[in-house]
Amino acid sequence: MESGGDRHVRSRRAAVRYYRLMSQLSRGCFAEAYLGKHIHLGTRATIKVLSRHLLSEDLTKFEQEACTIAHLVHPNIIRVFDLGSADNTLYLVMDYAPSGTLRERHPKGQGQFLLE
Repeated sequence: MESGGDRHVRSRRAAVRYYRLMSQLSRGCFAEAYLGKHIHLGTRATIKVLSRHLLSEDLTKFEQEACTIAHLVHPNIIRVFDLGSADNTLYLVMDYAPSGTLRERHPKGQGQFLLE
């Protein structure tokens, strides 16, 4: 029997080229994040799929920010590999961080970040 989450992941599969969506990692107001596996290379990545209800200026801003982040190279910054659109859906492909989100690892009000 297929769960609602599995059905949702399957319905998104056509929206992301070269990646098979394995499971949903998170859901927010503006996007959903999935664990994806490259269909040829077998590598894992996080696929962020933007909500279709966003305004065009929000999409433009998102694309600009993705391009900026893609040029940043630092061991503490998630790398952006690809930005694309398919079936009227904008998506971002980035490094998969199996240890969870920054918010999970450092909840608000729980200590400070140390800069090295």
